[in-house]
Amino acid sequence: YRQDPHQYDLYSTAARTIQVRSGDCDDHCIVTCALIGQLGFIPGARVISRDGANWHIMATTSVFPRHNPQASTARYIVLDTTQTPSYPGWEPPKDFQRYVKIVTFTESGPLIQSMRNS
Repeated sequence: YRQDPHQYDLYSTAARTIQVRSGDCDDHCIVTCALIGQLGFIPGARVISRDGANWHIMATTSVFPRHNPQASTARYIVLDTTQTPSYPGWEPPKDFQRYVKIVTFTESGPLIQSMRNS
């Protein structure tokens, strides 16, 4: 994990992040979503914030492959590769998730599935 420079929010391609072997949470999410998509699952992201100003993004994946009829049930798990220890399905504590945005990446572009303020 390597944080962006102060007051900059940089976004790298998956190839660039792999090449430099580091990145922040959005770079980790891009790499993870690229891999999930190549494996045939539906990638997405969960963006969370405790205060509505400082945000953290984590990749999500469908539980079933894209072409499985059960994939339409929209069951997703979180894959946060920036936290130690974490595992598939691990999420930060609820007090870090006061603000939540959930996005699914489709062939026609991003689809915001839900937005909530808890």
